[in-house]
Amino acid sequence: MRERLRLEDLGLGPQGIVLPPELLERLAAEYENARRDAEEDRRLYEEKQRRRREAAARPRPSARRDTRWTPRPPAPRLRERLCTERQLITDATDCGWEREIERHQHIADRITSLLDDLGESHDEPAD
Repeated sequence: MRERLRLEDLGLGPQGIVLPPELLERLAAEYENARRDAEEDRRLYEEKQRRRREAAARPRPSARRDTRWTPRPPAPRLRERLCTERQLITDATDCGWEREIERHQHIADRITSLLDDLGESHDEPAD
């Protein structure tokens, strides 16, 4: 035979839900822990925001001019590359590699075209 449960056994009474004192103490302790953790998180967040605002207000050191990289003018680099391509054409001719000759000749023609667009001479670089 099953035992019948009364509403009072389930924590329900005429005044609403009635909880045992141990459970109430546990709930109160968990609430305090959650509130304390939330307060700590809020404090850490505000501290982080304060540090960010201070860092943003401080002037940042700018890059020094002598440390910046600036590319060399393109014409000398193109002339050097044209010299290299001509040497590769000579090497490919010596080996009899027709496809390599064609490829390096095409690159040399393109470099010559770029030098013409820049109004520069095709002379070899003076070392």
